Amino acid sequence: MWPCQPPGQATECIVSGVRPAIAQTIVHLGIDLGTVVPRSSRADALAYALRRQGIAVVPVRRL
Repeated sequence: MWPCQPPGQATECIVSGVRPAIAQTIVHLGIDLGTVVPRSSRADALAYALRRQGIAVVPVRRL
């Protein structure tokens, strides 16, 4: 079985696709998301997570 995190490393929370209105509500409610990693899309979040695991992510040029 493959562990989610190597021993001794903390888990990260990655959030993607939060609409501006929801982000404003979070701020107005005073919710602290200081340790959350924001990404604009699921693709960006996945690329970030893969890079954190040492997996190279390269853009594909579409024809």
